[in-house]
Amino acid sequence: MLKKEKENTIEKILNEIKQNIRLIYEIKERDGIYEEYPDEIDQKLKEFFQNEGIKKLYRHQYLSYNKLKENKNILITTPTASGKSLCYNLYILDYIIKNKVLSPKAIYIFPTKALTSDQVEKLDKINDFLKKVSEFFNIYVYQYDGDTPSSIRSAVRINGDIILTNPDMLHNGILPNHTKWSKFFQNLKFIVIDELHVYKGIFGSHFALLIERLKRIAKFYGNINIQFILLSATISNAKEHAEKVINEEVFHIDENGAPIISKKFIFYNPPLIKGLNIRRGILSETVKISSKLLKNTEFQIINFFPSRLYVELASSYLKKLNKDLENEISSYRGGYLPKERKEIEKKLKEKKIRYVSSTNALELGIDIGSFDVCIISGFPDSIASFFQQAGRAGRKGNSYVFFIASNSPIDQYFMDNPEIFFKMNPEKPMINPYNKYVYYSHLKCALFELPFNEDEKFYSFDPSSILNEMTKENVAKKEKITFYYTDNSFPAENVSLRNSDPENYVIIDTTNNKNIVIGEMDRISAFSLLFPKAIYLHRSQIYEVVELDIRNSKAFIKEVSADYYTDALTKTDIEILKQIKEKLLKLNNSNLLITYLNVMVTTTVFKYKKIKFFTSENVGYGDISLPSYQFPTESIFIGFDDIRSILDKMKKEFIKEKENELDKNIELFIFYLNNDLYLNEFISEIINSLAYQSLHIFALILSCDKKDLGYSDFLKSPFYNIPGFFIFDKIYGGVNLSKEMFNLLPEVFKNFIDRIDNCSCEKGCISCIGIIDEFNGYKKINKKIIKKFLENIIC
Repeated sequence: MLKKEKENTIEKILNEIKQNIRLIYEIKERDGIYEEYPDEIDQKLKEFFQNEGIKKLYRHQYLSYNKLKENKNILITTPTASGKSLCYNLYILDYIIKNKVLSPKAIYIFPTKALTSDQVEKLDKINDFLKKVSEFFNIYVYQYDGDTPSSIRSAVRINGDIILTNPDMLHNGILPNHTKWSKFFQNLKFIVIDELHVYKGIFGSHFALLIERLKRIAKFYGNINIQFILLSATISNAKEHAEKVINEEVFHIDENGAPIISKKFIFYNPPLIKGLNIRRGILSETVKISSKLLKNTEFQIINFFPSRLYVELASSYLKKLNKDLENEISSYRGGYLPKERKEIEKKLKEKKIRYVSSTNALELGIDIGSFDVCIISGFPDSIASFFQQAGRAGRKGNSYVFFIASNSPIDQYFMDNPEIFFKMNPEKPMINPYNKYVYYSHLKCALFELPFNEDEKFYSFDPSSILNEMTKENVAKKEKITFYYTDNSFPAENVSLRNSDPENYVIIDTTNNKNIVIGEMDRISAFSLLFPKAIYLHRSQIYEVVELDIRNSKAFIKEVSADYYTDALTKTDIEILKQIKEKLLKLNNSNLLITYLNVMVTTTVFKYKKIKFFTSENVGYGDISLPSYQFPTESIFIGFDDIRSILDKMKKEFIKEKENELDKNIELFIFYLNNDLYLNEFISEIINSLAYQSLHIFALILSCDKKDLGYSDFLKSPFYNIPGFFIFDKIYGGVNLSKEMFNLLPEVFKNFIDRIDNCSCEKGCISCIGIIDEFNGYKKINKKIIKKFLENIIC
């Protein structure tokens, strides 16, 4: 199909759905800003890149080369597909070629194996060209991870010039065995950290201390002259975040010299379902729009969803609706086996797959080619992720990005204010290397790797008090001024970098006694998705979970015919461990108690519901009997010690406003206040609404992923004996999100009033006043009551 025909077709599709389009925003095409190659670059290296079509350098590539030549650490934050890898490969390869006799080394760290494999292929291509010139130019490039055969590991350690790895292998394999890598650490010159924005929350906190351990070992071998090259999507505190991760200064390069391809962003808000005060779901609307595109264009489409369940359902539905394209439709997510993922990646690159649904597993820079259309179904919880996903489309021509909004308050906020989306600052990733659980874990690993002197700092902090505690626990012993590791365990294997729980469950297909592993899943997700009788979807095949073997971390499944899928329900309990700060805000008509705490969060998966395919009709419930999951973290508590007086004042105001024309909702409100049988239930709904909406507003203000926060609400808190709610860092030990939240009221409640005012629903919906009760739907509260309650607090 010709380009003009494609454009006419998509304009026709846009016209069909125009009543639900809130915004069409176009990024105009722009030429690149170019520079000549520096004169000193090796001519054969320059010849390779010019043969690849890179006749000149983009401005940021040229600047990167020169700043590295000045021996600076650099950070590059230019958009997706702007040639960031050349920013480091050009200088590092040139440096290795020119200093071959000194045997300089480089280590490239990528957050996933898939990214690592992708970069190895690119470097091998460069190396094959250079070797043809002279064997002297041969640069030994190796991927070193859990899949590296033991037969070549010794050669990698001795001969490797550039090692490509991931944080997990660095943590478990390289650093604890540094004596085998002594030559490498002596000559290590460059450390490349790609996808820096991924290192946030608990993962980022772990990673910063992992880099501290790496630097400590290099220093032990006499190496204090390492240069860091960091690459990131656009984030608002990029320089600050980079310097926190490596604990050193960086030079920030954010001027994008790459050309910009024309791209249209379409903000689509699904229609309201009559009588339900809820919008049609992202799944059904995505399938409708994707099906139109598949049938009427030749576009290749990538579709991002917030959950693996939706990823599987979308591809399954589209296969059924487009039988003739069944082999060109696929899903992709974490949990697939490596062979399966690589097969899908290859077909995407070869354009044999026209539609792929994915979690953020394809958000990062794996080379799978460019797409014509990117569909983002539900806001991915950060502006940075949104533009990373959008960057998957349009690397080589005009492209389209559909943002299909969910009922989430954040999604609806952007639909109410679409014009501000492209003016907003991106997120501020937060890490806390001083998280006591994380810091202790890596200090223990560092002590295993090398003894500590009593005056030695670890990540700019004096760890001697913790080391003294370790001696009492028989983990360490002190001789004169030096601490030594004495425990028999291998500490790294008990520390998971990505969460607090190192357990992974393997998923075994037992259909017809196959007993083959088809995937894997972390423990927290397994409890929610692999409970007995759960429906598990894998590449459009339907399975039922036969057994979840908790002791051996295995889930056994079998193929079934089912017309429904399952969704787990959870409940959360909070135990207060320590109160850190407290304040009493004396506002308009109320006293608002706010405390900052250390808590223990207990989450239980207790029930599941069955949801019919295509119609999303609820067709039943089942019970789940699994152990609870616990973790310590930080939290705030927001409590209302005079909620009854606020409600009484509201009653008087409503009566005064309406007098002879009270509407039915207000009459019911007054009835509830006068009837103790219903009053507690009514107050519970108000507190639940405040908790749910506050979490989303906090996430927006803090520019964090809402999945990093959790909440639990109480009619009467067991500790404070007043109505209120907890919002906590959903991260083991916390990363200071709660500390930030402590100072954000009443700003959050003002934002809540704005959300209610801007919502187009009549009485209140999931987007403005909170979640629907799983069993009974909305009962007593509505948007007018919640707004009046908030106004009485803060106005």
